[in-house]
Amino acid sequence: MADYNGRCVEHTVLKSGHRISTAFLVFDHNLMGPGDPILWNTIVTDRNGKERIYGKYRSLIQAKIGHKAAVAVIGLLERNEEKDGSEGGN
Repeated sequence: MADYNGRCVEHTVLKSGHRISTAFLVFDHNLMGPGDPILWNTIVTDRNGKERIYGKYRSLIQAKIGHKAAVAVIGLLERNEEKDGSEGGN
């Protein structure tokens, strides 16, 4: 996977095909007023290519923690879907 010209912090592909990507945004995305700049975000892309912003962050540390949280949450949802699907077939 491309490193987004050096901006990609983390990129994870789950077995379901969900892609989770956290990247440096280059410019401030804090458009709502005061506070520190928002310079990173995590995007989750589903199997169909639909993207959703999972989180926005003000520091690299927050971005890395947010990425790990997104991987954990989407992974848990993925496992629950698998479990529900296998139980429904019994």
